[in-house]
Amino acid sequence: MVMNQVDAEKGVLNGPISQRNATEEEILNCRHVPDQLHAAVWIALLVGAAERFAFYCITAPWQNYLQNNRDDNANPGALGLGQVTATNVYNGYYLFAALASTPIGVLSDAKLGRFRTLTMSLMIYIFGSFAMLFTSLPPALDHGAGVTGITIAMIFIGIGVGGIKATVNAFIGEFGKVGRFKMVSSWPRSLTPPLGDQYENTSFQVMMTGKGEKVVVDRTLTMQYIYNIFYWETNVAALAVIPTTFLERYVGFWMSYLLGPIALCIAIGLLFFYRNSFVKHPVAGNILPKAVKALSCAVKNKFKLEAADPAYQLEHFNKTVSWSSEFIVELRSGLMACQVLTVFGVFYLCFNQLSNNLVSQAGQMDLHGIPNDLIRTFNGIACVICGPIIQKGLYPLLGKYHISFGPIARITAAFIIMSVAMAYATVIQKLIYSSGPCYEYPLECAASKDGMIHNSVNVWIQVPLYFILAVAEILGFVSALEYSYSKAPKEMKAIIQAFTQLMSGLGAALGIAISPAAKNPQLVWMYTTLAKCFQLQWSLNTHLLPNGGTIDLLFKRAPNPPPAHEIPSPIGGESINLFKYLPDQGSHGFGRVAAEKAPEVFAFITQALQTLVKASSDACSAFKLLVPTVDGYISRSDAVVMRMKGSILVDEARSFTSPLQQVQAVPKDLQCVDIFDLCSSAIGGVRVRASNPKDAQLQLQQLEAEFINRLSFDWISSIPLSVKRLAFVQGRADAESSIEMWEAARVLGITLVIFDAEGHWLQDPKWSDYREAFVPTDITPDEKLPERLISAIRNYGKPFHGIMTVSDSRLAAVARAAEKLGLTTNPAEAYDIAGDKFLTRKLEPSISESFECTSVEQVHERIANAETQPLRFPLLVKPCTGWGSECVSRVENEAMLIEAVEKACSRHQGSVFKSIGCVVEPYISGPEFDANFVLLHGEIVFCEIADDYPSRGDSGSTDSAANCDFLETQVVSATQLPAKEQAIVREEIHASILRQGFKSGVFHCEGRVRDSAVEFRTNPSTGHMELVPVGTRSLQRPSAYLIENNARTPGYMVSSLARLTYGIDYFAIQMLRALGPEEIARFKAMATPFRNGGQYYSMVQYISPERSGVLLTEDPGKEMVERSPELMNRDNVAVSWSPMRKGDKINGPETNEVAWISRYIVTSRESLSHLLDLGAEIVREFKYELGPFI
Repeated sequence: MVMNQVDAEKGVLNGPISQRNATEEEILNCRHVPDQLHAAVWIALLVGAAERFAFYCITAPWQNYLQNNRDDNANPGALGLGQVTATNVYNGYYLFAALASTPIGVLSDAKLGRFRTLTMSLMIYIFGSFAMLFTSLPPALDHGAGVTGITIAMIFIGIGVGGIKATVNAFIGEFGKVGRFKMVSSWPRSLTPPLGDQYENTSFQVMMTGKGEKVVVDRTLTMQYIYNIFYWETNVAALAVIPTTFLERYVGFWMSYLLGPIALCIAIGLLFFYRNSFVKHPVAGNILPKAVKALSCAVKNKFKLEAADPAYQLEHFNKTVSWSSEFIVELRSGLMACQVLTVFGVFYLCFNQLSNNLVSQAGQMDLHGIPNDLIRTFNGIACVICGPIIQKGLYPLLGKYHISFGPIARITAAFIIMSVAMAYATVIQKLIYSSGPCYEYPLECAASKDGMIHNSVNVWIQVPLYFILAVAEILGFVSALEYSYSKAPKEMKAIIQAFTQLMSGLGAALGIAISPAAKNPQLVWMYTTLAKCFQLQWSLNTHLLPNGGTIDLLFKRAPNPPPAHEIPSPIGGESINLFKYLPDQGSHGFGRVAAEKAPEVFAFITQALQTLVKASSDACSAFKLLVPTVDGYISRSDAVVMRMKGSILVDEARSFTSPLQQVQAVPKDLQCVDIFDLCSSAIGGVRVRASNPKDAQLQLQQLEAEFINRLSFDWISSIPLSVKRLAFVQGRADAESSIEMWEAARVLGITLVIFDAEGHWLQDPKWSDYREAFVPTDITPDEKLPERLISAIRNYGKPFHGIMTVSDSRLAAVARAAEKLGLTTNPAEAYDIAGDKFLTRKLEPSISESFECTSVEQVHERIANAETQPLRFPLLVKPCTGWGSECVSRVENEAMLIEAVEKACSRHQGSVFKSIGCVVEPYISGPEFDANFVLLHGEIVFCEIADDYPSRGDSGSTDSAANCDFLETQVVSATQLPAKEQAIVREEIHASILRQGFKSGVFHCEGRVRDSAVEFRTNPSTGHMELVPVGTRSLQRPSAYLIENNARTPGYMVSSLARLTYGIDYFAIQMLRALGPEEIARFKAMATPFRNGGQYYSMVQYISPERSGVLLTEDPGKEMVERSPELMNRDNVAVSWSPMRKGDKINGPETNEVAWISRYIVTSRESLSHLLDLGAEIVREFKYELGPFI
């Protein structure tokens, strides 16, 4: 006999006195207490606690990490996905982890066993935690690894957590012999809870306490005690949120994620060192087939499980089955557990708010200097406090008075308390929305000063909510664990535990379903509805444009709103409904607006009205919507947004159609047409920038002229349009400098297939919205490239309608591939000519002044023959094949000529390019220009000319050509050349393009005006370089001297300049040209500029390095914005591109590959002088530091 004793106060066995099986009378009349736990159980509990510590260290920062940006002033994050997406990702993870637990649970029970499954799950978990750690490091985030990293981490952590959840509860019960005596098994196996695998006592034991009280050691209370300890420990582990939140805010997310792997390594270590102390039940084999067969017998007999009993099967069907009657009893018990657990989907939905939306809710309130995700720590604190109170206070008290409070009763109470918690959360959210400065839009309005000022509600009012949640989860989750284990068949314990986790997945799925409401101002949409009345004035002009008209809407506060009791209630649980109201019809004058007919249109309107709710009484919202007056197909789905960009009258522009969408004209008879039905036909619209009704009406009138100016092109095609597939060769260097190209394809309804080298950034699945596929291809620009492209396209398995590239070195090869594939292209020979500077020069009238060199020796020969072939300095030397002004030099004497030729000829030595020579031609001192042409069948559809301001090379040098590059400094649109010279440029450069053999497409040409009437000189009064009349006028007629024809779209910045200034998208035009004759109508439509010409003075301001070196400045472009926010605002700088970062190698003018550090599109509505002032100030304010090459 082994002696034990029970502490009279605690009711827990802790010392030796006599024990025996209890009688029925003792079971009924004596107080019941839990038993003592063996040391191995405590080790197992520590393993579970360590895993939970790791879990909270890793997942607690996730909401901020996913939702907010790294530079968020209020709540710093990393990925900036927003609250809705962050909540969806969080719920998606929980759903995945929950789903993973089911197959792992089956595998555990059927093959691996719980110990092996638990160990393997922890190893997978550790891998995911290290992925989270390493990809959260600042360098990894800087290189865009954040999204990929958290995806990988969530997958592995989800698998690991799923495996642990399916096994750890059952495994803890297996850990070692419990108690100091052998248990007597006299109760059915079906009552053995999962944690009780380690606690093998199944009978009631009677004992005496030190004070002489006879008590009964109750297995149910012991299991309840074990699970409460386990839950209490996990909540102690949850206090990891405290250091985690401070670490993420003040050190970095990586430091918080470092704690997780450390804790998991401790858990693995404990399992390893104590592996021989644990009870490891043998694997019973896969009983699911047996369970399925038994259930099928029940289904065939009107869902009666007793029909699956072996005796029933033998008696009624003369059939012998492979299971026992005991198995049917256990199966019934397991099904009862699943039936009860099914309701936990809703419970998990509510509880999961603690990890996402309640964190975001805290971030909307006054935080008083603490991280917003720290407040949720009070849930763990509350569990630590309330757990012992409930376990050692409430339960013994109820037991003392023989009040039954079993698992079902506790679960019922948990649901009631959880509903109270959600009601309390609703009250808090309502308080937030009722408080300034931002009311329904916390941290989003201007008054928040970029998220620095929260709504004036003290965050500490959330604390009671976490105590309420703690009581609910202690009663609910602990009881669910206990109940599911006690009712599970012996061979299905892990499976039933997995079903519990499946319910948590259901909660996550429900969270995803309601996630659209997880944004301001809809966070209380299930409880309250906001109703305000506005007066609407509207007008319709159906004859404004050849293919469309406009609807003007002006909303302002209604002077005589209807009585509140007459306003209809919202329909369908929506947070906002629009109702039209006719005052003369009273309560019968209401009619619901069918916003579902055009959700994008009415979302645009209602979002503005929601803002108007809290505005002053004379505030208004005004809209101008574009509606079709002809039937057809949308040529470009973002036409309104793209063409209205930059208008000072517009606060926001939206497009409401999808690519290639078919539209119908609005009715011609408008007498009986409802205004809101007309609005449903809108293809796009703008919100007017006005603060009161009078200004709004004026702005709407002025916008009539703006719509005529900007939208007088065929944005509706009368010809049916269909999706076409375009092969795009070479996907460009980065997203920042090409995203508008891919966006153009998307809004045109063009499907792109990218052909580029393995590992290109467009191969990443995150860019799949912009391309149908990425085909890894060797695109080295050699003679075999056409054959490789043809093979890759034919092997793709789907038809292509065109092929194109914007890569200079691949234009001819792509044309040859197109010719063999029967696709639209200009002649490949034309690209050969345009790509070779000397072949280009040979077709020009001035060829006699130029010559080609392939070596320095040829230069020496030419110098030796100077008497018969004189060299007229200054001369220009440049590679025959090249781009970006590489190795272009102005030379003043023979020595510089030799140096420059050697530099130019060495540029492509050993490369795949055919021509490694250079061309020597006269230096033309006249003003340089960029001329961009859009041609169709040889005719000019659009042409723009810009002034290319002098480069460093234009200043000349008598010493060396090394530091005299010809990189652009400023490209100003539109040109200030005299009108006569503009006409000459247009005519003569057009003729040069045709001479080369081109007929259709976009062409970016560079040249100079020879014998111009103007020249660049510094204006003493402004300090700017300007075009001014020359001192001595040449007697020669001005002529256009072609430097080169880039037979492609201009570069990213110049293309952006044209799109903003003229409404011309060169990328879109060139794609449509590649798709052939079927797209001619859209080609011409997209090449239609604003009627009134450029909308402002504009230019590209380039910043190039003075020397070579390694960049020491972290991010010069970002620092520029932070240092000079007024200078860099959108009214001055429309586009900025500063790709260089700390550690990048910067090539100076002395190298062969000099490039810009930064580029800006600068705009001004005042004057050219003001534009140049802005450019000069940008150059002065742009700061960076270079170090030597290592």
